[in-house]
Amino acid sequence: MRIIKKLLLAGSLVVILGSCKKETVKPASVISYKVDGVLKTFNPDASYFADNSLLISGGGGASPEISIYIYTNTKVENFYFQRRGDNAIGSYQPGGFVSDSGKLVISSFDGKRISGTFEFRGRNSHGSKNITEGQFTTEVINFTRDIVLPPEIDPSTDN
Repeated sequence: MRIIKKLLLAGSLVVILGSCKKETVKPASVISYKVDGVLKTFNPDASYFADNSLLISGGGGASPEISIYIYTNTKVENFYFQRRGDNAIGSYQPGGFVSDSGKLVISSFDGKRISGTFEFRGRNSHGSKNITEGQFTTEVINFTRDIVLPPEIDPSTDN
């Protein structure tokens, strides 16, 4: 009789412990940078659009404090913030500072998550702000059902 009770107890424990859900840990989403030497950290958003452009933004309140827009095919690559011929734009609020020099490095992008680093000088009609030591990692929201990733990052192609 004792053996039956022990087996029932052991079996119950196996069922109970086996049915517990295991939590999956989602990677953190963060954007951090320094503005004229002062560290800022926020939860970012990243939006991928049908034309293969991407907007990464973060900040407190109703409007983003920092935004990075890549308006060419987003992929693992270096992008430059320049006044002419640029393929990325950085902006910092308040004050409407828009990048006129700097660099954005996309180190990882698979269509679902993106990571990278950035720095730029933002100017407005009253002066400039230096955005340095920027880094981000976040999930990407796709605003199209039929997203077409460039071949460099599309896992279904054999490159």
